[in-house]
Amino acid sequence: MGHRGRPPKAGDRYPGGQLKPDTREPLAPALLRRIFRAAEEGYADARLASQVGRLLYHRELTSGEAGTAFHIAEIYGRFEAQHGTRRTTRSPSYETGFSSAGRATALLTSEDIERIQAIEAAWRALQDELKEYPRWVRGAIETLCVDDGAISSLYLGDVRRVLAKLAMFFRSRRSKKSRRRRVSLMVVGPEHRAAPVPPAEPARRVDRDKEAWLAVQRKLRPDLEDRQLAEAYEIFVALKARAQFNDSKQTHC
Repeated sequence: MGHRGRPPKAGDRYPGGQLKPDTREPLAPALLRRIFRAAEEGYADARLASQVGRLLYHRELTSGEAGTAFHIAEIYGRFEAQHGTRRTTRSPSYETGFSSAGRATALLTSEDIERIQAIEAAWRALQDELKEYPRWVRGAIETLCVDDGAISSLYLGDVRRVLAKLAMFFRSRRSKKSRRRRVSLMVVGPEHRAAPVPPAEPARRVDRDKEAWLAVQRKLRPDLEDRQLAEAYEIFVALKARAQFNDSKQTHC
C-alpha cells in the first residue's frame, strides 16, 4: 500500500527524523517591495537575474551571503580586467567589477598606482583565504559567483558556510584597513609633522692653487699655523695681482 496522509515536509532533519527549524534569514519586506517594483517597471538590478539573485529570492541564501558572493565576483572582475583577461560566461557582479577597474595608461598617476595595488591586494587576500577550503568548494563558489553558473543543491550547504566565513574575513580586512588609515592620519597630523629639512649647502669650489701653495709652505714653515699661512697666501695673491697690473700698464705704455 502507498503512503497515506499528508506528504512529509521538505527540509533538513535531525538524525531522529524531526524537521529542523527554518533558520534562513527572511528578505526584508522593504527589499521585496523594491524588487517587485523594479521588476514591474523593467529596471531591476541585473544581479537579481543571476544565479545568486535567484537563490536569494528563494531564500536559499541570506542577504549577507548574497552580498559576499557579489563582492567576490567584483574582486575577480577588477583583477581580470587589470590583467586584460575576460571570461566567456560572467555574472553581473563580475561585469560591475570589470568595468570599474579602470584602464592602464602609458603614464601612471599616483592614483592609478594606488588603485592597481588595491586590486592586486584584494585578489591575493581572497586567494590566500580560499586556499583554506577544498578545491571542489572553491570551484563551486567560482562557478556560482563569478561565472553565474548553477551549482548542485548538494554543494549549497557547504558553499553557504564558506560564504559566511568569507563575510567575516572581509569585515576583518576592512577593519584592519580603517585602523591603518587612522594611524597614518595621526602620524601626518599637524602635531606630528616632521621637522623641515634644511637646504643643503652648496658644494664649495676647491682652490687647487691655494691648496698646493699651503702644502709647500707647511713643509717650509712648520712653525706657522694654518691661520697664519692662510693670511700669508692672501697677501701673496694681492702682491701677485698688483705685479700683474703693473706689468700690464708698462706693456700698454
